[in-house]
Amino acid sequence: MTKDSWDINIYRDKITPKVPVSLETSFTGNAATGFTDGEVTDEILEECYVVMARIVTLYGETYLPIFERLHREREDRMGRKALLARVARAWNPEPV
Repeated sequence: MTKDSWDINIYRDKITPKVPVSLETSFTGNAATGFTDGEVTDEILEECYVVMARIVTLYGETYLPIFERLHREREDRMGRKALLARVARAWNPEPV
């Protein structure tokens, strides 16, 4: 999926509220939970990141908090992967 072409119908079931959930006071609606935390892959996160960037660009800053949350999650995951790669490089299981 490119940044210029995406289909909201792919995500419609995931973003349609299914069960009311308790959200921070800064949110006024209900969120849909399409995935558990463990099911969100890097690929899904990246797709959502691109989709939300497009939504913010087209519809304004109202949707920026959602993009910010995705951005933080993406940065956290990238940082964790980089740190784990450093750990793997630091530990050398070969005998000296």
